[in-house]
Amino acid sequence: MLTGNVSQAARNLHRTQPSISALISGLEQELGMRLFERRKGQLHPVPEARYLLEETIAILDKIS
Repeated sequence: MLTGNVSQAARNLHRTQPSISALISGLEQELGMRLFERRKGQLHPVPEARYLLEETIAILDKIS
């Protein structure tokens, strides 16, 4: 979500694009909800994904 695309996220994390896509899919399955809508080959975060990101950042800020 921070980079705007999966390919850039993969480069930043020194991973492949398919591995990042698999991680996203796995997280969605584990949570039991979609975090992204897939449209024309692009991922668009749903409101719940934005909320999850905000809460995660807030928690990490508190523990660091």
